[in-house]
Amino acid sequence: MAEVGTEMVNPVTEERFVWRHTAGSTSGEFAEVDLFLGERAKVDKHVHPGQREDFRIEKGSIELSVEGEKRTLAEGDEDSVPPGIAHSWRSSGVGETHVVIRFTPALRTEDFFETYCGLARDGKANAKGVPRNLLQAAVLFHEFRAEIAPPPPAARALTPLIALLARIGARRGLQPRYPQYGTD
Repeated sequence: MAEVGTEMVNPVTEERFVWRHTAGSTSGEFAEVDLFLGERAKVDKHVHPGQREDFRIEKGSIELSVEGEKRTLAEGDEDSVPPGIAHSWRSSGVGETHVVIRFTPALRTEDFFETYCGLARDGKANAKGVPRNLLQAAVLFHEFRAEIAPPPPAARALTPLIALLARIGARRGLQPRYPQYGTD
């Protein structure tokens, strides 16, 4: 489990996470991370079913798309995405971008990112940072379905399929969490 100050790197997506606050340090109230992004960093459309995601730009800029509406956030800007709302974002500046992101409530956010980064670091993720092995992806996303999910309407079709594939993957020994993956 991540602690305050733990660093996680996803070399595929050009993201570096440094945890400011964790579920453990806030009694689950929120988790907050300094996220450092390379120029090509981007996150495809998704939802956080049970969490609000707050963005505060410390350096650089991002393009945040919330339900199709694009917003450019630059240094000093803040924005929030309510639970269940489809959104995506990408780095839009030159050089490294620094964003503070808060997830409320914390849920198991650090555990998700620990495995997400570790699988990428071990060469097990595609260019979008998603596990290459479809069964591994299903196991991961089924386990963390309260933290991250496909956007509607795809979620209606994909959620039962992810659950089925996750059961198959678990029977084949794939795990939803790999704590050893999170840090160097």
